Amino acid sequence: MNQSDEITKLLREWSDGRRSAFDELMPLVYGELHRQAARYLRNERRCETLQTTALIHDAYVRLVGQTGIPWQSRTQFFAFSAKVMRHLLVDRARAKGREKRGESASGRSGNVHG
Repeated sequence: MNQSDEITKLLREWSDGRRSAFDELMPLVYGELHRQAARYLRNERRCETLQTTALIHDAYVRLVGQTGIPWQSRTQFFAFSAKVMRHLLVDRARAKGREKRGESASGRSGNVHG
């Protein structure tokens, strides 16, 4: 069985509820996830402090929590992973924008005078 077939097999097993399949899957997909993360971070501002490994870790946390996705292929998984990474970067940029404006996470101004 080639690596692509193995990835698809593990994705389907994960879809079927075998949580350990995700742990077996990660070493097989890590290299591509790293390339995706590096590509996205190259497009970020130079002052960005987020590292590739940290982005992958944050994506991992979101991915491992996914249930009920009927994975069909490695292509679908990598497209979904890319979307997760983009959302993480957007969320991070929004949070930084709120910090610059002095707003709390709830979106309210930190100014008590109004």
